[in-house]
Amino acid sequence: MKKLNRKIDTIVSIVLISAFIFSLYSEQVLAESNSPKDVAWEKATYLYEIIMEDVPDCTWSQNTVCADSFPLYDLDSNVNGYVFEFQNGLVPAGFIQIDLSSETAQLDRYCFSGVHTAKVLA
Repeated sequence: MKKLNRKIDTIVSIVLISAFIFSLYSEQVLAESNSPKDVAWEKATYLYEIIMEDVPDCTWSQNTVCADSFPLYDLDSNVNGYVFEFQNGLVPAGFIQIDLSSETAQLDRYCFSGVHTAKVLA
């Protein structure tokens, strides 16, 4: 009986240690794979779907594509957002601007025509 308990304790210990090591590794991989651009893109695609469904004047469709993206910077040259510009065919179809300056990615603004002013001024 003591041998069985010792084996069970050993197996449980190995499983717990393995789970702990795996959780450390998976957090590191997750942190590396979630670049600021990836976080902004996830939020932009989520909002894109909501805007298409809920905004009556929306000119975006399932055929609208993201034609360009670029980062926005704060005064210290840190990335604090991204702009994702869309096209319907070859026609510019506006953009979604995502703010990354707080703990969660947030919608800053969107538009259904033209290109972002940061691109025009560049």
